[in-house]
Amino acid sequence: MTERSRLLVLPIVAVLGLLLGGCGGYSLKGRVVSGDVSYVAVVDKDDPRLDWPAVEGAQVDLIVEPSDLNRERMNPQFSGADGAVRVPVKKVGAGLIKFEVSVSARRSGFRSSHGVFDLPKKSRRLLVVMAPGDDPPGNNGQPRTIEDDLRDFGGERTIEDDIREFGGGGGR
Repeated sequence: MTERSRLLVLPIVAVLGLLLGGCGGYSLKGRVVSGDVSYVAVVDKDDPRLDWPAVEGAQVDLIVEPSDLNRERMNPQFSGADGAVRVPVKKVGAGLIKFEVSVSARRSGFRSSHGVFDLPKKSRRLLVVMAPGDDPPGNNGQPRTIEDDLRDFGGERTIEDDIREFGGGGGR
């Protein structure tokens, strides 16, 4: 390989490595803890709230670009006995490119938590605080869903909303 070819190839390989390194290599790490008020935040890894009492078995849902039509829902994760949770973000460029995410957490006996923020650097931590209690019912008195949270916190419409408003299945 000539010197000129090497100078052209090295920057291309470096850029590809950065982009492909973000494909599946990023995980949002944090803890689910008990507190007086339910909320989700991004904090420094030495934030003292990360040491609050753990909430085991909380389901944590993450949606990338929640306000877009092509939003992507990551696989739900559950907090461990120590409250630790790790949500893999399988999106090319995650951790390198700015993505807005929506995080919701729910567990029986606790009020749901919800937050919307930019995907943080790997050095930051997800803090999910859940207050003891029960959520108000969602649609039709059924247990709340992530779609209820999106509607309440982000003004998002679901397919079910459109079916209720415009009717379902009709032809043109």
